[in-house]
Amino acid sequence: MGSGARELDAVPLVVGPLYGLRTWRTTGERGAERLRGPYSGTVWPTGGAWLRAVCAAGDAHAVPAAGCACGVYGWHPTRRSARSALAVRREVAGIVAARGPVEVHAEGFRAREGRPRALVLHPRSNPHLIQRLAGAYGADVVEVRGADALIDWCAEHGIGLAPAALAALLGAETEAPRRRRWLRLGRRGEAAARG
Repeated sequence: MGSGARELDAVPLVVGPLYGLRTWRTTGERGAERLRGPYSGTVWPTGGAWLRAVCAAGDAHAVPAAGCACGVYGWHPTRRSARSALAVRREVAGIVAARGPVEVHAEGFRAREGRPRALVLHPRSNPHLIQRLAGAYGADVVEVRGADALIDWCAEHGIGLAPAALAALLGAETEAPRRRRWLRLGRRGEAAARG
């Protein structure tokens, strides 16, 4: 096995559709609102189009890349991530669909492309805004009362990687270091096109 194979094993990549939780901020005038990345400010394309991430450092590497913070982010659906997604008052919670190369971590993933799959309507959200945004993005609306209901909905609809699949990808002995790395990358802020 060459050194390239070990590099790929260091942070598993998954090719194919993957769904996770995330948040967006909104921009635009009332009635013409759009979703944008909460850190990068990147406005997501409407009509079911895919956002293709690029690295703020330029085209030096493919997105996502190990050791870089570039890519479209999503959290695995857990009680903790659902609470986080629903907790921020000025952000819209939702489910992101990701495709292309995907770098998987214990807490979530980064992907080359993403688009809103569903927006979450909960007691603290604006129902009219959520409906307008869902229409603009061709996304479903998921109505829940709280984090547990969101996790239940995700489980019923096959959203996210099953814990056994995640453990198989990451390996039990390496989960803690990956989790720390993910949290450290997440706190640094987003790269320019990190959706």
